[in-house]
Amino acid sequence: MRWSKRGTGRSYDSLNGYGAIIGFLSGKILDYGTRNRKCRLCDKGHDPNDHDCRKNFMVSAKAMEADLGAELTNNSQILKETKLNVRVLIDDEDSSTIAAVRRGSSHSILKLADNNHLRKDLVNELYELKKIHSEMSKKEVIPHLQKCFGYAVAQNKGNVNLLAASLRSIPDHVFGDHENCGDWCHRHSEPNSQSQTVLLKDQWLREKLRAVFDKYAGNASKFSSAASSQANESFNNTVAHRNLKKDCHSLSESSDYRVASAVCTKNKGDGYLERVQDILKVSPRKHSALFAAKQDRMRIKRAEMGKLRTSKLRRNILRQQRESLRKVKEKSEGTMYEPNCGLDLDIAVNMEQDDESSASFLSPDQCHFIYFDLETSGLSLSADILQIAAADQDSSFMVYINPSQAVTISASKVTGLENIQGELFHHGKKVDSIPIKKA
Repeated sequence: MRWSKRGTGRSYDSLNGYGAIIGFLSGKILDYGTRNRKCRLCDKGHDPNDHDCRKNFMVSAKAMEADLGAELTNNSQILKETKLNVRVLIDDEDSSTIAAVRRGSSHSILKLADNNHLRKDLVNELYELKKIHSEMSKKEVIPHLQKCFGYAVAQNKGNVNLLAASLRSIPDHVFGDHENCGDWCHRHSEPNSQSQTVLLKDQWLREKLRAVFDKYAGNASKFSSAASSQANESFNNTVAHRNLKKDCHSLSESSDYRVASAVCTKNKGDGYLERVQDILKVSPRKHSALFAAKQDRMRIKRAEMGKLRTSKLRRNILRQQRESLRKVKEKSEGTMYEPNCGLDLDIAVNMEQDDESSASFLSPDQCHFIYFDLETSGLSLSADILQIAAADQDSSFMVYINPSQAVTISASKVTGLENIQGELFHHGKKVDSIPIKKA
C-alpha cells in the first residue's frame, strides 16, 4: 500500500492511496484498488451521479491499507472468478492488515514478514540503542549486527528452530562468546583465528541486545522463508513516476487512470499501449510502437542486470564509499546542518566598524605583541590550514585542524603533517584535531 502524499513521520493525511496483490511465483498483479477520500466536483455541490466520482473512502488515511488489503484478499472478483483462495500473505509489520484480512476470511491465512522491511526495522531499533549506549556509536557495530542477522536468515532458510537459535546467539557473539554460534561465525569452528574486530563489553547493552534479538527469534516462523515483497515496491515505484506526489491528481479520476496505467506496464510492459489503441479504434502510430518496444527492452535489461551478483556487489561498494566520504567530510567541516543550529550562533557579534578618521597610532610601548604561525596542506589558495600556533611573552597556544584534502608531498616534508584516511598525523603519530570553526 502506498499513498499519493509524502509522510513526515507524524502527518499521514493523504487524500489518496493505492495497493495491489501480486502472485509470488508469477510476479504479476492479480488485482489492485484505490482509496480516495475527496472529490473536487462533489465539494462544489455536484451530485455524485453527474460525473465520474471516485470518492470511496470516508475515514483516515492510516486505515486505507488494512481496508484495501482485506478487500483485495477476501472480496476480489478476479480471484473469485478463478476460484482462487489466498492462504499465504507476505507483508510488512507496520499495519494491521493481517488482522482485517483474517476477520473477513472464512479460512486460515498465514502471514509471512517481508525480509527487507524486517532488516530496516532491526536497524532502527539498533540506532535507538545507540542513543543511550556509547559502544553502539562505533561505526562498525551496527553494520556488523545487521550483517550477522542477514547471515543467520540466509543460512537457515526454511528452518525455524535453527534460525531462532542463531538469532539468539548474535548478542553473545559480539561479546566474544561463540559457544552457540552457527555456521555463519567462523570462530565457532576456528577458535584460534584472528582477533575479533567487533567486541563489546557493556553488560547492560548485552541485555538490551538480547531483548531485541529474542523478539525476532520468537517470530522466526514469519521470516524463515526469506520472503520478499520487492515486487510491490517495484510497482509502487512505477506508480510514483506517473502519479507524482508533488501534484494532486486524487480529486478526480486522473489518479485512478495513472495507477491503472502502471498496472498494465507491470503485467504486460509498455506494449499495452497498442492494445488500448486497438480497443479505442485509434490507429497505432509508428513512433508510439517503437517507443513502447524500446521501453520494454530497457526494462528487461535493467531487471536482468540488477539480479547479477556483480551488480549487487557494486551497489554495496558504492554505498560504502558514499558513507565513508560523508563521514570524512562531516568530520572535517564540523556542524554544517543540524536542527536549530542557527540558534547556537553568537548573536552578540559586533558588526560595527570604527570610523577610519578616529584611528590613532600607538607607540611600541603601548602594544602587546603576539606572534603566530600557520601550517597548511600546500601552497595553493584552496589549501587547508592544518595547524595554528601563537605565543607572547607569557603564554602560548597551539591547535591542529581536521584535514579535508590530501597534504602535498612538499608540504609534508617541511611540516611532518599527513592526512591518512581523514585523520591528521604528525611524523607518523596521530594527533588530536578539531574542526576549523572551533579553532
